[in-house]
Amino acid sequence: MTAPQPEDRRHTPDGQTDVVTLRELRRRRYWTQADLALAFEERSRQVGRALSLSVRQVRRWEGADPPLPLPAYQEVLESLFGLPIERMGFPAPWPGAPRHELDEETGPPPGGANIARSYHDDRERAEPVKRRQFVAGAVALGSTASVWAEQDRPAAAATRTERAGTTALGTAARRSALDPQAVAGYAAITAQQRALYWTVPAETMIDPVRAHAELGTELLHATGSGMLRARLAAPVAETALLAARLSFFDVKRADWAASFFDTARQAAREAGDPALLSAVLATAAFPPAFAGVAGQARSLIRQALEVGLRGAGAEQRSWLYAVQSEVEARLGDGRAATEAIARAEAELGRGGPSRPEWLDYYDASRLTGFSGFCQLAAGRPGRAAEALEHNLRGLTPAAGKQRSITLADLAGARARQGEYEEAARLLEAAVDQLGRHWYATGLDRVDAVHRRLEQGGAPSRILDSLTDARQALVAA
Repeated sequence: MTAPQPEDRRHTPDGQTDVVTLRELRRRRYWTQADLALAFEERSRQVGRALSLSVRQVRRWEGADPPLPLPAYQEVLESLFGLPIERMGFPAPWPGAPRHELDEETGPPPGGANIARSYHDDRERAEPVKRRQFVAGAVALGSTASVWAEQDRPAAAATRTERAGTTALGTAARRSALDPQAVAGYAAITAQQRALYWTVPAETMIDPVRAHAELGTELLHATGSGMLRARLAAPVAETALLAARLSFFDVKRADWAASFFDTARQAAREAGDPALLSAVLATAAFPPAFAGVAGQARSLIRQALEVGLRGAGAEQRSWLYAVQSEVEARLGDGRAATEAIARAEAELGRGGPSRPEWLDYYDASRLTGFSGFCQLAAGRPGRAAEALEHNLRGLTPAAGKQRSITLADLAGARARQGEYEEAARLLEAAVDQLGRHWYATGLDRVDAVHRRLEQGGAPSRILDSLTDARQALVAA
């Protein structure tokens, strides 16, 4: 997908320029780091070494200052790539060069130079969650159903499937274009993760989704077919968007979210999907809006509207205006927020393309939640409470994360009306909901209302009870 970066080439101490880093050698074969680790282990057995290699160690070797592998590992690398080790960019004690320490992590375990650690144990220690999800994605490229069937098999069978799945991925990636079945396999996992988002805890979901997004970028790099790239780019964009949402809203990692928003934006453009691109742009407006960075937030939502109003259906257009309303409410412009909500309500009755499958977080009921937040920000707690109560009645059992948000906002409306007892009851219900469906953004909303109650002079017995409930939640 891209040419090797300048840092992929280094000079030997004697000034020669025919040095190629391990990273570039890997990418020339269209291998992922997991492919390289597997190929290394297979070659080590062929040359009589039987060594193991983790993905983490591959990353160390591909870093800016890679350690020199031990001699046994050097021999396998030279056999694998057909180059002497001094041509692979490692800083080493070549004649006339300063001596660096040999790599210690890859050294053989106590008990013998050729006794290798377990393939399965080594990989799992390196990345216990991400490794398993990577392999699940690889297996799905050959047969989507095998991912789920494999979960109930014994550990030994799972290990064999890991090997087979990674080999299948390596074989597919080494071709200049993926086949349609591989693209379909990747998209199938994307759809499964979309559904799991609503019921699986965020701390369990985040690593597999991030790994799937990274796998997608590797596969995009590996395929040269324009048609298949476009087909693959859409689920990659959706996966990266889900990773960004999880990072920002669920686990409060804005740094992770920023990277995945960039990936999602690039992939959506490559897919030629204006509806998906507008969703990425609109969702990316939330972090700067939360931080009060008005220029960036408004620029992103403006771009989202420009793209989405041309190619999106009525429900998505309504969602775009609803997002604009929250952005403006957070930036303190109640009038603009109210106008955006009115547009969102007007759009719902209009025609156009059907709602895309990935827009499973918005409907008429969710609009009332946006409306309640908007009315609350505009200083109309009575109207806000009416909209939020309507929202609560319309939420499905799977909408646990949204329920905590709505309960906290409704508590805020009651607090502004001086109904402290009712506000406290609603906040405790929100805390209980967070105990069942953790959502970092929901906890932020709870804390904001708690502070309002403190500032408003709510009775200490109410505040103490809320504080105890929150501390129990965080401890759990």
